[in-house]
Amino acid sequence: MLDNQLSVLLHEIVREKMSVNPWEPLSKRIDQSRLPNLDLDELHFKAVQKTASDHRLVELFPGPVLVLDEEGSVVSANESALAWMGKNFYAVENEFIGDLIYDRRRNNNKNRFLSPIIEVIVKNKEVFLEKSYVTTTLLTNPIPAEISTKVIKEKGKIYFAVVIFNEFSAGSFDREILRMYNEMFSDSPEILTYFAKYIAGLDVYTRGHCMQVAEYAALLGMEMGLDDQGLEMLYTASMLHDIGKLAVSPEILHKNSGLTPEEERELQIHPVVGADILEEFAVFYELAPIVRHHHERYDGTGYPGKLKGDEIPLLSRIITLADAFDVMTSYRPDHEAFTLEQVREKLLFNRGKQFDPQLVEVAVRLMDNGKLTAAKFCAVPDTEKGRRKSG
Repeated sequence: MLDNQLSVLLHEIVREKMSVNPWEPLSKRIDQSRLPNLDLDELHFKAVQKTASDHRLVELFPGPVLVLDEEGSVVSANESALAWMGKNFYAVENEFIGDLIYDRRRNNNKNRFLSPIIEVIVKNKEVFLEKSYVTTTLLTNPIPAEISTKVIKEKGKIYFAVVIFNEFSAGSFDREILRMYNEMFSDSPEILTYFAKYIAGLDVYTRGHCMQVAEYAALLGMEMGLDDQGLEMLYTASMLHDIGKLAVSPEILHKNSGLTPEEERELQIHPVVGADILEEFAVFYELAPIVRHHHERYDGTGYPGKLKGDEIPLLSRIITLADAFDVMTSYRPDHEAFTLEQVREKLLFNRGKQFDPQLVEVAVRLMDNGKLTAAKFCAVPDTEKGRRKSG
C-alpha cells in the first residue's frame, strides 16, 4: 500500500518533468483513428503501480527518494538518496532528516519553514515540485532543487514520502528515466494483458484469432520438443503477433471486398510495426524478430524480409502454420470454414512452399490422432460475418 501510493507521486513527477514522451514512438506507429481505443497512459500507469510492489520503481528512480516517519526520521531511502548523502542506509536509518540535509532548525531567520520537507513533517502539508534548497555532507553550499512530498497513511501510522529532483541533473533525467522504464518493465507479464486487450481494438474476431493461434502454436511447439522457455516465448509472441495491425486503418482491416494493391501494401506493414512496438519494451524485445517474420514463406516469397527456409526463426514458422490453420478453420468472407480434410490437403500442398515441411508433418500427425482440431469459440458470430478477416 505504501509503495503503491509512492508510485503515484513518482509517476506524476515523471510525467511533469520529462521533456520527451516515452510513449511517443509507440503512438507514432499506431493509426491515429485507433488511439482513442488505446489508452497508453493507462497501460503506463498500471505497469508503474504494479512494479512499485517490489520496490523497483523506488530503487531505480534516478532522483533521491526517502520515506520518513511522523518524527521525520528516515525509514527508507533509495540508492540515489544514499549516494547523494554519501552514506549507507545504516548511517541514516532513524536519523532526523533535518540533520542529514539541513540542520537542527525547523525555521529560518524569518520564522518560515526551512524546507517543504520540514513543513510536511510539522503540518502534513503536501507540495509538488516546490523549489527549495538542500545540502548534504558532500556539498559545501546548498543547491537548488524541486521537492515533492506526500502524506501516506499505512496501518494507522503516518509516513512522509519525499522526492528530491536536483535541477543540476535535469539534462540526464530523460535518459535515466527511460533506462528505468526499460528495467522496470522487464519482468511485468501483466503488460501482455493490456496489450492483448488492444491488439484488435474492438475487433472480436482478431482477439479470438490471436488467442487461438497461441493455443495451436503451443500444441505444435510441444510436439516439436520446445522447452518451457521456448513455449512461453512462442505463446506470448502468438498472442501479440497481430499487434502491428494497430498501424493499419480499420477501413482496410474491415473491408468487405478485396484489397487494392496499395491497401495490400499497407496491410503488409503490420509485422514490421508489431516488431517495432515490441522492441520498445524489454520484456518483449526478444519476441520482436518472431513477430516480424510470421508472414515469411518457407520458399522465400513471403514478407517483409523474403527469408527462406531455416533463415526464418523457428517460432515464426510455427506461428505461420498456426495462423493459417486458424484462418482455414474459421469463417472467412471468401469461404466457409474448411473441413479438417480440406485443411490437411492444403497443408500438404503447401509443404515446402508456405510451410516448413517438418511442421506440416507434425500438424498432420496431430490432426490424424485428434489432438489438433478446430476451436469452436473462434466461430465468428453473424454480426461479424462480412468483415474482412486478415490473418
